[in-house]
Amino acid sequence: MTPDETTNDDDFTPDGSAPVGSVPDAGPLPDPGSGEFSDAEASFISEMGSLMERWGLPQATGRLFGYLLLRNKPVDLDTMTRELGQAKSGLSVAARQLEAWTLVRRSTRPGSRRIDYEAVGDLQHLLLVNNAHMRKFTETLNSGVPVARGEARDRLASLAGLFHGYVEQTEALVADWEARRAAATS
Repeated sequence: MTPDETTNDDDFTPDGSAPVGSVPDAGPLPDPGSGEFSDAEASFISEMGSLMERWGLPQATGRLFGYLLLRNKPVDLDTMTRELGQAKSGLSVAARQLEAWTLVRRSTRPGSRRIDYEAVGDLQHLLLVNNAHMRKFTETLNSGVPVARGEARDRLASLAGLFHGYVEQTEALVADWEARRAAATS
């Protein structure tokens, strides 16, 4: 552990061992190219890269998101570069893209100018980010309705209605999930 990293006493049992069934952040994740990532970790990181590439983002951005989702603590670009075996400049761009999508947040350590990144990762946040994109898509569809004619007008209106319903249902799902989660913790 580096001097900048701290542990939470709740992460360990009284004898100093990790609680049964937990995997504390024991330090850096290994380089996926070195064979030190478990097969499951490497697969997850790779699959996240492929998934986000289908959404129009570079594969490196998705791989970084997958990597950050596996981390228990924020991580800086130097550590990402070492562990992922990718160029620092590319990871910096990827981190900024993820930040623009509000999938990661940046922070700094007291007394340091180094920037750390961590995945936001909560389900409701991811759904609400998606809803913001869907809401904009719906607005764009609606703006085409007055200029379209005939079947095209009906098609645009129908699509706009579908996506409007999707956004409403997702917001209701998130509100219900948050209410159940709050009830479970009280």
